[in-house]
Amino acid sequence: MKFLKTKNISKFSVSDNAYIQYPSGRIDIDSTNSLKVPKGTTAQQPQISLRTGGMIRYNTSSGAGANPAATAIGLEIYHDGAWRTVRLKGPSTITKQTLGPGNATETKFGPLTFVPASADNIIVLVENVIQISTSNFTIVTNPVGYPSGTYLNFLSAVPLGKEITIYYGFDQ
Repeated sequence: MKFLKTKNISKFSVSDNAYIQYPSGRIDIDSTNSLKVPKGTTAQQPQISLRTGGMIRYNTSSGAGANPAATAIGLEIYHDGAWRTVRLKGPSTITKQTLGPGNATETKFGPLTFVPASADNIIVLVENVIQISTSNFTIVTNPVGYPSGTYLNFLSAVPLGKEITIYYGFDQ
């Protein structure tokens, strides 16, 4: 007969109950201190098997990578098959860009200061009227006959003298 009991995982004291591993595999950390998690660059992220879950680490690098959602410096978790940066809830900076007035013939305005992930991540106003993405405008990149960049493409010409304003930062 085998007896199952908790295992003290402290190498300093057999009576220290701050770190305990239970037979079920659960580990309890009863401390008011902190927990140091593994760290490394995006390139050093562990290879993941299909049965791995609940992983956490600190990413020390930033920049473009295989998964842009996990390339920011900070705490990251392995979720839904990818490493993702943990983002704290809080206020984000909203940026305003004015693209100038319409001339009753032009449909493309830009280039945009920031490139949103989607047209749904920005608020576009013509004068004081909110424009709806895909119904009133789309986002186009490097349109023919324009300097390179990302532009708003309205589905109809913007009325003469009506200012176009964009608000960014809602996807942060």
